[in-house]
Amino acid sequence: MPSEIVTCGSCGTANRVAPSASGAPHCAKCNAVLPWLVDVHDDLFTTVIGESTLPVLIDLWAPWCPPCCIVGPLVEASATRFAGRLKVA
Repeated sequence: MPSEIVTCGSCGTANRVAPSASGAPHCAKCNAVLPWLVDVHDDLFTTVIGESTLPVLIDLWAPWCPPCCIVGPLVEASATRFAGRLKVA
């Protein structure tokens, strides 16, 4: 399962965040809670979503969809705002 690279908002350290893990991701350097925003495809959907210990916001979108392009940044901002309490997929 490939990891995402997430930059810590507190100290700027790049961290690897696995799409599926228990709890919430934390920065390896300063231990701040990181936003959990992952891309999910059919083959990993059950693992990433079903095994999450946090509530999951699932955003189904298409790059050609104007409303999706408008809502996308708000969904990403939710991952940051609710870091440690929400997983966005």
